[in-house]
Amino acid sequence: MADRIITWSLATQYRNGLYNSTFRFDMIQAAFDHMAKYWQVSFPRVSRGARVSIVQANTSKNPTWAAWTSGNTIHISPTFNFARDPRICAKVILHEFCHAAGGGSHSSNPAALMAPNGGTSDGWVQDDLRWLRAYKLRGGLPPVGSLNEFRNVTTKGLASAYADEVELAFGCNHWSIFDWFRKAP
Repeated sequence: MADRIITWSLATQYRNGLYNSTFRFDMIQAAFDHMAKYWQVSFPRVSRGARVSIVQANTSKNPTWAAWTSGNTIHISPTFNFARDPRICAKVILHEFCHAAGGGSHSSNPAALMAPNGGTSDGWVQDDLRWLRAYKLRGGLPPVGSLNEFRNVTTKGLASAYADEVELAFGCNHWSIFDWFRKAP
């Protein structure tokens, strides 16, 4: 069976606001490619007419939010400190994509990627799958635990590990646990 094609584009509102140099925009495709390993989808980047738009916002809806989703648009905060951590950036993209695909609610499981703070687990948990039920899995088993790969992910694949954790805060009233990373870049 052929993959479902979900095009995405990247844009900025920078000319009238702040630019976030701590977000790894190069991790967007890596995050989508990770998802495509487990679901029958592919995510080609296009310059216009995309089904999913990722925008580096020029203002923050809330200074504690890392990102938020409106419809099919994922907004990246211009002020949240992502510490240039590729795993954190990839988790943010996947969490917000799940909102665009499956709704604005959150998981009550604190380990889930779809928990209000992006979860304490480095893997998909069973509860995360309900946000992606519109897409068929590639294999017979769900990808539970597969986000462990983001401990070592880079734009060229799996490489060096990142030991520091960043508290995630999404535009859906998320908070994380590490106050020292809440500083603006």
